[in-house]
Amino acid sequence: MCKHPLKGFPIGIWPDSGKPKYKIVSYNTDFVRFDGDYWHALQGVPFGDYVSEFIEIPCGQCIECRLQYARDWANRCMLEAQYHDENWFLTLTYDDDHLPDRHELVNCDTGEIVPSPIVSLNKDELSSFMKRLRKNTGQTDFFSFYFFRRANGYLLLNFRKVELRDGMVLLLSPHQQQEWHVNEVELDYTFLIFREDFMRTFIADKFFVYRLLYYYQTDTPPYLFAEPEELTEYMRLLKKIKQELQHPVVDTYNLIVSVLYYLLVIINRAYAQTYRLPVEVPKNNYAFKFKDLLEKHIRTTQRVQEYADMLRVSRITLNNSVMAQFGVSAIHLLKQRLLEELKNELLFSNLNVSQLADEFHFSDPSHLMRFFKKETGKTFTQYLMNYKRGIYE
Repeated sequence: MCKHPLKGFPIGIWPDSGKPKYKIVSYNTDFVRFDGDYWHALQGVPFGDYVSEFIEIPCGQCIECRLQYARDWANRCMLEAQYHDENWFLTLTYDDDHLPDRHELVNCDTGEIVPSPIVSLNKDELSSFMKRLRKNTGQTDFFSFYFFRRANGYLLLNFRKVELRDGMVLLLSPHQQQEWHVNEVELDYTFLIFREDFMRTFIADKFFVYRLLYYYQTDTPPYLFAEPEELTEYMRLLKKIKQELQHPVVDTYNLIVSVLYYLLVIINRAYAQTYRLPVEVPKNNYAFKFKDLLEKHIRTTQRVQEYADMLRVSRITLNNSVMAQFGVSAIHLLKQRLLEELKNELLFSNLNVSQLADEFHFSDPSHLMRFFKKETGKTFTQYLMNYKRGIYE
């Protein structure tokens, strides 16, 4: 418990967020009074236009607050770590050669201007570091949808170049390499991010994300162009989600999930119509289970028959289900997913061909090279050189 708490007196509502506005004062204050221009912290018997109800606010400075802050971060790190195979905790600091400039202070005794004995963080440098980090790692573990009213530049998504255009709805899946080349000042967009486990938690259909035709799609682009009335409808739904997040009540999560579910489904319909993909009601879940297994085993299992065995169906049954649901054969879906993974490892890891063959369980590096050349028309070296020269897919 905080040793030196403060008092927060509610004095109104912030117009932008609708959240309570507090006058934060020392704990020995009995009430705050408004004189027409300013709220004053006072002691004694309340009078005039005053507020005496308050909430306790931790000071954030005492040893108890600092320990609680450390415990909160430890809990946050432990909970976040459950969603990842690898985790890092970084402590960033300066070395002696790159310390930021010291602020100047006035020596009260002599009147001299002297450098501050304390070196403080330059926040612009932290921001620049985070941008460089995102550019070089570039992956996220959540879905991110961008609704562009005005766009410019392009996005390098894995090994593809996506030119950004006005009216585009960009649909990015988790764990894709991203490198943005845009003028942020000229952009006008709204974005939505959510994690897959959020949907799995609140929606009983555990294969729901695999029913979305834009999820890890390899044969069609990860975007569509919305008509003005469609974009207006998307914005209306996004605004509703934002309102619920800003002003949560007891059933906020239920409403957010229902609106998000509806939004994802109508975008899926528009995507299917744009690229003429099948939207028939599936007779079974084999196609979705197959896609789920591909995400889990593509590095170790590359034969359709092995996936059919996992699902305890015949290869023909599995192929018919995949064809009906995704409009391509099971072997095509498998090869494209394998190729996607191979290209990402080739471009964004330091593995050589021999190591890639081991990683993807090819019996010999030559077999891997033949597969890659057959599917892309290029050798590993040619493909890598094209990417470095700015020749993208």
